[in-house]
Amino acid sequence: MRWMIFIVLSALTIFSDTLMASEQNADLERLLKLPLDSFGVTVSVSAIPPIIDGDLNDSCWAQCRPYGNFTQALPNMESAATESTLCYLVYDSDNLYFAAKCFDSEPDKVIANLKRREDIGGDDIIELMLDTYNEQRSCYTFDLNPLGIQGDGIKIVNENDDSWDGVWMSSGKRTNFGWQVEAAIPFKTLRFPQKKEQIWRVQFVRLIQRKNEGDSYVPFRKTDNNDLEQMAPLVGISSIGRDLLLDITPYLTNNHNKFAGVRDTNKVDFGADIKYGLGSSLVVDATVNPDFGQVEADIDYINLSPYKFYLQEKRPFFLERTDIFSTPFYLFYSRKIENPDIGIRATGKEGKYGFGVLYARDNNLYINNKDDYFVARCEREIMKQSSIGIMTTYVDGRDRYNATYSLDWKIKRGPFSLDGQLAKSKTKHCDDLDWKGTAGLRYYRNNLSISYDHSFYEKNFFADAGFIYPLVVDLNFTPFSYRADQIGSNYDWYINNNYIQKITPYVSYYIQHDYDGLMLARVVAPSLTFSFQKNIGMSVSYRFERSLWENRYFNKYASGVSFWANPGGHLGVSAYYQEGQDIDYWNVVSVWQKNFNFGITWNIGEKLELIPSINHVSQYEYQHGPRTYNQWNGLLRIGLHFNKDIFIKAFLQGNDYSDYYMANLLFGYTFLPGSTFYLAYNSNYVGRYIKSDSRFLFAKFSYLLAI
Repeated sequence: MRWMIFIVLSALTIFSDTLMASEQNADLERLLKLPLDSFGVTVSVSAIPPIIDGDLNDSCWAQCRPYGNFTQALPNMESAATESTLCYLVYDSDNLYFAAKCFDSEPDKVIANLKRREDIGGDDIIELMLDTYNEQRSCYTFDLNPLGIQGDGIKIVNENDDSWDGVWMSSGKRTNFGWQVEAAIPFKTLRFPQKKEQIWRVQFVRLIQRKNEGDSYVPFRKTDNNDLEQMAPLVGISSIGRDLLLDITPYLTNNHNKFAGVRDTNKVDFGADIKYGLGSSLVVDATVNPDFGQVEADIDYINLSPYKFYLQEKRPFFLERTDIFSTPFYLFYSRKIENPDIGIRATGKEGKYGFGVLYARDNNLYINNKDDYFVARCEREIMKQSSIGIMTTYVDGRDRYNATYSLDWKIKRGPFSLDGQLAKSKTKHCDDLDWKGTAGLRYYRNNLSISYDHSFYEKNFFADAGFIYPLVVDLNFTPFSYRADQIGSNYDWYINNNYIQKITPYVSYYIQHDYDGLMLARVVAPSLTFSFQKNIGMSVSYRFERSLWENRYFNKYASGVSFWANPGGHLGVSAYYQEGQDIDYWNVVSVWQKNFNFGITWNIGEKLELIPSINHVSQYEYQHGPRTYNQWNGLLRIGLHFNKDIFIKAFLQGNDYSDYYMANLLFGYTFLPGSTFYLAYNSNYVGRYIKSDSRFLFAKFSYLLAI
């Protein structure tokens, strides 16, 4: 721990003489004082739509007004952008057209890679934000890297939901002045009020990765942490309708399975995804006999605790519009639905009400049973930035049924916000102690964040459709009721000299008791993070925990240090090391544990990406004592993109402890927007515990019929 303190003190000493803020010029000060209406954007009608080829030589771009004069949001908030950007908008009866010229004083250093859709987070990006309801509560985001690779999603009060996937066209290219892009966004992809004259809100955002710089058209102000309130009025769009949205994507699959010692199987099957829009705000999605063979396998994490890992959802049907089912705790966790044969979801908005309904039937292969999952939530907007919602989930299985009912709220007033949720469950043979709740109070202003949360959990509360598990403190996994309190705070100290962008200290305190007042756990966790220039950073942390396990109190403490760097956008490195005292939960003894992780992201040219990583965990009877546990995990991702529509991916992983090895190879070709061909090969081998050896060959052809 001493060497970590030495590094921190040395860094502060070296750079203390550089902690001075620069003066803003008079023009910039005037710009920052302008009201939002002064940044208004007017969209003009285009009689001749542009060709989406990235050239920007169409007459409509020359005739419409460009919007520029960007300011920094990061790292020097309320300072002038270091590079110039010009954005353009026009429309016709079918599409909204967007173009941008991104000037760069060092165009050869622009970061751009051919990648799959949504995988452009490490590249330079231009983003179009559209609040089509003009309510400053949520907006669509459309992202483009310099090669025209897309990313999109929905932003809800500083939270990004990348699960939404719209069908739109784009193109981009490098130029001698930097790069430029253009895009066509069909109005039928968006939801908006059924009015003749549309009044929306818009924001343009540019990310320059090598500088850690984020610029925006409407300046982000330090006094407000809600970027949805800092968008310009968008006017000029009128007499547009949302044409009938009926997308049918039938697909044909062929699965060939081979298991060691078992006869090979081959199955040809078919299914379909259906999207149907009713008006401008209601969309129904359905999937029949879905097959997700093209989805990458989960990472094999090392887990030595009695609690399960939260695994990210990767299946397309369950990814879209997850925001409507998002609440302070996970009443709905779609990974519980493992093998669905049918699913249907309806989401929409009418006035101040938003709602979502989902039904899926799951084929439980382990017990040869079908489980029915039903989820519904309705949200009512109140005041300017607040809402209340009600939600229910229901799971009906062979020997068990479970239902939950909840009320959730988000109240925002100035720098303060209050959020929470109260839920009750109903489960067979459980008639009491079946409540769960949480409430949090938060403050954010001028880079200072403070939060307080109180929660409680009763031992008979179950959410079979969610990611909520009882607290256990013994090897019998006996559920406990508890109450808990947590307070945390962090401050972003922007320095912005030649070396350091910011320093972020953070501290949190958590304490947990049972209903009789017995302490179950207490945790103190401070950390200090340094963000340097050129995408370089490091963090030092310490965690102390005293917790009850098998009627004994154990002390857990660990020091950690992490480092990451990606100065040029082509070669990134990350490393993490943690060491300290932990618990061997299964043998009920204290142990000394070490955890090490190292990873590289290497972009070779624009088309090839290599991402190797290793993770090592070891345990010892005591510090410097004999080793009792040792495991290495290795992972390698390889991505080769011939162009933005054709790719090959490989995903390899293994660990030496369970003698587990897995290989996943995938070829993909998007021959039309929404229409794809996949060819996949999977191999799994486990040599320890339950031995198995399997091979899997998968082909899938899907074609989007847009009616």
